[in-house]
Amino acid sequence: MSCFTRQFRTHRTAATFVLFVCAAFATDSVMAQRTIALSALAPDAGFRIDGLADGDLLGINSDAIGDFNGDGLDDFLVSAEEAQGGRGSTYVVFGRSNGFPDGISLEQLDGANGFRLDGAPYEGFNHRARGAGDVNGDRRGDLILGLSSSNGFDGRACVVYGQATMDAIATIDTLPSGQVTCMDGAQLYENIGKSVAALGDFNGDGLDDIAIGTVHGDFAGADSGSVYVIYGRAPNLGRYIALEALDGVQGFRIDGAAADDRFGISVGSGDINGDGRADLIAGAERAGVPGAMQGTAYVLFGNDRRQDTPMSAATLDGSRGFTIHTDTSFAFLGRAVGSADVNHDGYDDVLVGTLQNRAYVVHGANTFPAHVDVGALNGRNGFRIDGAQAGDRAGESIAGVGDVNGDSIDDIGLGAQYADAQGADAGQVHVVFGHTDPRTATLSLATWADREGFTLVGTGAEDYCGLNIGRGGDLNHDGIVDLLLSCHGASTLGAYRGAAYVIHGERPVALFKNGLE
Repeated sequence: MSCFTRQFRTHRTAATFVLFVCAAFATDSVMAQRTIALSALAPDAGFRIDGLADGDLLGINSDAIGDFNGDGLDDFLVSAEEAQGGRGSTYVVFGRSNGFPDGISLEQLDGANGFRLDGAPYEGFNHRARGAGDVNGDRRGDLILGLSSSNGFDGRACVVYGQATMDAIATIDTLPSGQVTCMDGAQLYENIGKSVAALGDFNGDGLDDIAIGTVHGDFAGADSGSVYVIYGRAPNLGRYIALEALDGVQGFRIDGAAADDRFGISVGSGDINGDGRADLIAGAERAGVPGAMQGTAYVLFGNDRRQDTPMSAATLDGSRGFTIHTDTSFAFLGRAVGSADVNHDGYDDVLVGTLQNRAYVVHGANTFPAHVDVGALNGRNGFRIDGAQAGDRAGESIAGVGDVNGDSIDDIGLGAQYADAQGADAGQVHVVFGHTDPRTATLSLATWADREGFTLVGTGAEDYCGLNIGRGGDLNHDGIVDLLLSCHGASTLGAYRGAAYVIHGERPVALFKNGLE
């Protein structure tokens, strides 16, 4: 048996937290999982960012945005839904060539090291701010904001283009022409912007595209939901896009299959069929038998044809895309979606979360049937991940987080915001390593081996760590991708200020070889 220790010095005391890990290399014995307390992170392992005022709920989401300011370093954002009297703020932090040895305080952002972007009065960002890729082709990373409660809950989404310089504080409505494009909901109470995502290059024109979801669109019946795909364009998309006028050239709309499906609750992307184009992934958490809340995830393959608009998710037949479904009632399959190549075969795999304390990985391939039943996943075509304890809600958030352990294989982040290990609803985030060895049909986080991944644990009751997780980019410029996670209820410095954590990825050691041994 081989063992090693890692030490984490706390920020608040001189005490040292020693993590002792053993791996049985010669056997298949299941060992206790590696668990890391977020309160015990040393500066070289990562850092915490705190909300500026009580009730800000910082960390309601966070994401990598690429190189926004064009200095060659990755940048990231973190949002505070209730900041500035409920207007909501998103903070963009620029990467540094020497990393963040002293962490970062958001009040220090001055336009040169990052900036604050506020919503208009009474709008609020309502959960969603994401990197958008390079939508206008200027080699800078852009970001997309979802403001689903704006305009009387019709909703709004805005793309903010990367710039070499920014004011320390900016407001969406006052950004100059050429720096922002906005689009309003096409229907009353549509809640457009409930989900937003960088789509990548869906139509093969060399520019990144974006996806915007709305759960309350009524085009196919009440709350059937819709997803809008907007194609990138140079030098920008203009000041305003009328979504009701999309004709297949600027972009298109895809509607849920039936009333109450809530198609668009989540959106994501990946190259699932390996053709070099980005595919759209979207969740419909109530699709299936009416009233059973089973849920469905949909994959629409990218292509360079002019898209029919509107199109229906019900028409995906295996050639244009496919569905992922379950027969289990109240699963809410599709609550979260993402992608990662976790078996390193060159195809992105579909990640699908639920509200049932489990998630699914469907392996990518060059062909698919019209429908994939998650009950038929057998380890070769995909697998199921079960949460550690009933009620954790593991899988409510799931994301491909890049190669966190430095073995050149994508890893998965799985949030469980209601886990109670450090107090009621402290939350935790599980990082599941990708690997090339065969898997079993089910991975249980209650009994998984240390060599399969690790768990980051919240600091106290009602931290709700794990609602948002994502790839952080290479923020300390060491060649290894970092992990972003949020604890939006954290009250370390004040009630519900919230916190976001940057966890630095690490180069492989013996334990992490191929993610297994």
